Amino acid sequence: MTFFFAPWIVIDLGVEDIYYSLAYSASMIVVALSMPALGRRADRSRGKLPRLRSFTLLCIFCTVLLSLTALTITDVTLLAILALLCFAAANYFYEGGLTFYNALLADVSDETNIGRVSGIGVAVGYLGAIVGLLLVLPITDGSLISGVEGREYAFLPTAVLFLIFALPISYWVRERPLVSAKPLVPETFLAGWKETLRESRRYPGVLRFLIADYLIEDAIATLIIFMAIYAEAVAGFVDADKVVLFISSTVCAFGGSLVFGWLADRIGGKRSLLLATLGWVVVLSAAVVLTSRTGFFILGGFVGVFLGAVWTTSRPLLNSLVPREKLGQFYGLYTLSGRAAATIGPLIWGLVALFGKADSWLGRSAIGLLEQVGVSHPEVYADSIHYRLAVASLLVVMLAGLLMLLKVPRQRRFDG
Repeated sequence: MTFFFAPWIVIDLGVEDIYYSLAYSASMIVVALSMPALGRRADRSRGKLPRLRSFTLLCIFCTVLLSLTALTITDVTLLAILALLCFAAANYFYEGGLTFYNALLADVSDETNIGRVSGIGVAVGYLGAIVGLLLVLPITDGSLISGVEGREYAFLPTAVLFLIFALPISYWVRERPLVSAKPLVPETFLAGWKETLRESRRYPGVLRFLIADYLIEDAIATLIIFMAIYAEAVAGFVDADKVVLFISSTVCAFGGSLVFGWLADRIGGKRSLLLATLGWVVVLSAAVVLTSRTGFFILGGFVGVFLGAVWTTSRPLLNSLVPREKLGQFYGLYTLSGRAAATIGPLIWGLVALFGKADSWLGRSAIGLLEQVGVSHPEVYADSIHYRLAVASLLVVMLAGLLMLLKVPRQRRFDG
C-alpha cells in the first residue's frame, strides 16, 4: 500500500489523493462496524480459523483482480475506479481477518508464554515489512525480468507471496475445543452488536482498555503519518535520511516486540503496556524540543521500540480481561478501537499546525513560554513551532490514554 499502490494510483494514474483516502477509509469503516458481530459468530461456532482462511483467500482473490485490472485495462478512468474498488475490498478482508488472527493467540499460547508469543508474532511482522518489500522490489524496477517494470507489477507477486506465507497457519494451527461453544443461531448484525456491548458491561475493564487503546493508538498512528514530514521540517531530513530512519525504526521495533513480550510474561500485560505508554510520553516530550539530526535518529529508534511494545502487550492484556470463549467478539471491538484510531489525532494535528505558526497568537504564546522557562535562543524554534505544538497535542492525547489505562484491572481472571 505505502510503496506501490498509493504512488501508482495517485502519481502514475493521476488520481486525486482524496479518492484513495475515501476508498481506504470506507473499507476501514466497514471493518469497524462489522467485525464485533462477526467475531461473536466465530466464538459461538468455533469458527475463528475457518473465517481467517476465508478472509485471507478473499483478500488474495481481490488482490489478483487488482493485478489483472492494472495490467489489462487501458482506459484510465475505468482503471482507477475498478482498482480502488478492488483495493477497498482487499483491504477489508485483510483488516477483518486480523480480528480472527488476534483471537487465535489464546490457541497457540498459554498464560505462561502469551506475551512472548505475541511479541514474536509482532517482531516477525516487522521483518516481513522489510523482506516483503525486498522480494517485490526487483519485479517492479525491472531488474528481475527484462521489459517488466512498473508499480502495477507488484500486485500479483504480493498475492502469491501472501498465499504462500498464509499456508502454515491454515494447516498447522488448530483451535482448542470450547466446552461452552454453542451452535450458530441466526442473528442480525444489530443484535450481535447489542449483545456484544451488553456483555462488555460484565467485564468493566474491557471498555476502559478499549478507550485507552483508542487514545494511545490515535496518538501513535498520527505520529507515524506525519513523522517523515516532521523530520524534514524540523531537522532537515532528506529522502535518504528518511529511508535510514524507517529501516532503523523497524529493526528497533523488532527488538522492542521481543523484549516487551518477555516483560508481559514476567510482570503482566497491564504493567508492561503502562511501561510502553510511559515510553511514548517521554518520546513525544523529547520530539517537542529536539533540534539535532542525531537526536532524531536516536528518537526514531525509540519510536520503533515502543511501537512494537504497545502492539505486543495490548493483546495479552485483553486476553486477561475476558473469557477465552468470547475472544472473537471482543477482538472485534478491539479492531473497532484500532481502526477508528487516527481519526481525531490527524484532525487535531492539522488544526494546531494551521493555527500555531510563529506569527499567530498560539505560536507567539508558545515562544514566549519558552523564554519564561529559560530556554536559550527560543527563536530557533520559531519556524517549526506549529509542528512542535502539534506533537505537544499528541502528548496530551497519550497522557489521557495513560490515565485511562491506569483504571484497567491487571489481574488475570480467566484462562487463555
